[in-house]
Amino acid sequence: DDFDPTNDSETVSIANLNCIPRGSDCSAGDGIFYFELGDFLNERIPCTTGYIDFTEGSTDLDRSDGNFTVTVKTNFAEDDVEKFSLWIDFNDNAVFEDDEQLITSQIIPEVNTAFSYDFSIPSDAELGQHLLRIRAGDTSFSGDLNDPCSVMAYGTTHDYSVNIIDSTLDVKDFILNEADLVVVSSGNSQYRAILETSFDEPLRITVYNVLGQKMIENQIVNNGDAYVYELDMSYAAPGVYLVRVGTRDYGKVQRFIVK
Repeated sequence: DDFDPTNDSETVSIANLNCIPRGSDCSAGDGIFYFELGDFLNERIPCTTGYIDFTEGSTDLDRSDGNFTVTVKTNFAEDDVEKFSLWIDFNDNAVFEDDEQLITSQIIPEVNTAFSYDFSIPSDAELGQHLLRIRAGDTSFSGDLNDPCSVMAYGTTHDYSVNIIDSTLDVKDFILNEADLVVVSSGNSQYRAILETSFDEPLRITVYNVLGQKMIENQIVNNGDAYVYELDMSYAAPGVYLVRVGTRDYGKVQRFIVK
């Protein structure tokens, strides 16, 4: 076996949640059309189905600092009804919970103008890669802005990745931070989780379903080149699942689809 996913029948690194609110209308300019956080900038966001997966775009958030600024633009603003909210799935259970909402119903008051908003993350936030969701839209129409799964009549929902680090930690944590987790499929509901790294301590692997229920938990060790775990999902219902590999305090996450 090698660890090049291009040699496998399918590479699965799809970072979706149980709720993908497609169907919101952004043709009038509602929603987010510019997003900047840390060293990541997405300045020409198209209007499509109302949802776009931008999880290949990522930035580091240093929890030892804790305070951050996100900058956004919209192409619609009228009577203070265009608002946005933001979440980070800190516990990687595939559910955006109430205590993971970091910005709530902030008004974007003007069209095509950059506005910045501050938010903070907990000092004990889970280290590693997590999903960030940002939603915006016209709150005078149907759809609940603060329900991360709701389809708004007018607006957008976008997902990004953030990597929570701690600049006060030791070198081993940074070695693990540099690793990439991939999930590859060999068909027949068989998958392989691969984390290539020189980190050499035992790690835990967990798999959650779309309800946030833990399906698998086990210890894995580095085989000399990588941590590799075979996932038999033949018993599982079709849908989106989340796999996490890491220590108790730090982990890498990836989402994959069982068809």
